[in-house]
Amino acid sequence: MNDDKKENTNEEDQETDFSSIGTSRIISDLSEEKSSDDQIALKIFSYVKDFILCVAFLVLAWMSFWIVVVLSILSFVVKVVDSGQLSELNEFSRRLSLYIKECLLFATGNDEEKPFPFNKFPE
Repeated sequence: MNDDKKENTNEEDQETDFSSIGTSRIISDLSEEKSSDDQIALKIFSYVKDFILCVAFLVLAWMSFWIVVVLSILSFVVKVVDSGQLSELNEFSRRLSLYIKECLLFATGNDEEKPFPFNKFPE
């Protein structure tokens, strides 16, 4: 009878050992799957973030373009009136044109450096 108890105890120990090995394998497999899922999620998040930044800088470039159009008309009016403010107006228009260029370069993927809200305004 003692021999039967020893055999049962040994069988239970073996089952416990196998179950713990199986559990650790399942946990390691789940962590590997989770890490690959996390990598996919991070990659998707990166693409979404880049798309949002691209659209935002295209909108800023579009708005800046219309400001340059208004400044060009204003510059013409200032020339007609012959005021001394023309050089400052032209300088701001030039800087705004450079900003539009930076926005478009970033939005088209030709430049990795983010324009004005993240860096300095062009000089």
